[in-house]
Amino acid sequence: MKCNLVLGLNKWLRAIMLLLGVTAVSACSGFNGLGLDDFVPAGPANNRSQKPVASSSGAPTKPSSKLAVVSGREQIESRQQQLLGLEDKPLTAASVGYYMDVQYANLQQKLDDSIAVCVRHGNDIHITFSGSSTFSTANTKLNPPVQRALEGIASVLREYDKTLVIVAGHTDKQGAAGYNQRLSEQRALAVGEYMAGYQVGSERVLIMGFGDRQPISSNETAEGRAQNRRVELILKPIIAEPMFQ
Repeated sequence: MKCNLVLGLNKWLRAIMLLLGVTAVSACSGFNGLGLDDFVPAGPANNRSQKPVASSSGAPTKPSSKLAVVSGREQIESRQQQLLGLEDKPLTAASVGYYMDVQYANLQQKLDDSIAVCVRHGNDIHITFSGSSTFSTANTKLNPPVQRALEGIASVLREYDKTLVIVAGHTDKQGAAGYNQRLSEQRALAVGEYMAGYQVGSERVLIMGFGDRQPISSNETAEGRAQNRRVELILKPIIAEPMFQ
């Protein structure tokens, strides 16, 4: 029993240290990804991945329903309102900060910075998967390290379920704009469906494709193009106040 008490105290001390670290990181908002005022029309989402993946119990499963591909703020707000209607105790202005802090600390423990970078952006959490580790050129198949990272993220999202998950896909500049738009949606769908297969409710997941419109590096080099081939997760709290100001 004495051993259990010591282990319990150590666990609480680690949690406190993680939360102290969150405060410092939260002040940095240098996110260069999804711009909520820069939507692009959603094209047809073809070739959606239907490959079964393992559930938390280890049994193969498929998402319970198709994920929605959205293209505008109104659709995101509409989904938030739907989720609010399902919540018995939605987050409030007083509780959202701590809730997202703890969720962020848990995600930090699950992620390897060489695979995905997790940062706070106001009350939101942004996770950007390294383009070089996520997809090859013209490919929507998730690489194994990304699959393992998504499994860790899904385990946190199942526990902290008061968040809307926006999955945003991006491509490099190679190829026609229409092709890149469809490819970005398919890559976002591959990520969203993988998480849904790990019991993240599909009603919480929205898919967006930005094609080649939001590069974070030069498209003139192979390294830059690899960085532009990325998927970003934006976790937005389901809060009783308006999401957008």
